[in-house]
Amino acid sequence: MLENFFDDMPERNVVSWTSVIAGYSQNGKGHDAIELYYQMPKSGIMLDQFTFGSVVKACSGGGNVGLGRRLHAQVVKSEVGSHLIAQNALIAMHSKFDQIDDAWNVFSCMQQGI
Repeated sequence: MLENFFDDMPERNVVSWTSVIAGYSQNGKGHDAIELYYQMPKSGIMLDQFTFGSVVKACSGGGNVGLGRRLHAQVVKSEVGSHLIAQNALIAMHSKFDQIDDAWNVFSCMQQGI
């Protein structure tokens, strides 16, 4: 049902894309969330901190460590790297993957305002 509604939307923006990604992520459909995440930039929509937060959650829910590392690198390179939502999602993901040093590094950067 969600897919049909999204597919029929005449105009999509970052909010609609992120809402569907978050919906997938929160309902155990991490693979679908990640697939949509890959399609989003191809449509010309720029990702924001909420998008990253949702896709990082989907990644950690699916146990995809490799994708998690790539997402971390993408977050750091992007403008959203300093946003608390993206940083909190990275800390949660690294903690879930038992990568405590990486989680601590993100947390340390938050404290320093980096």
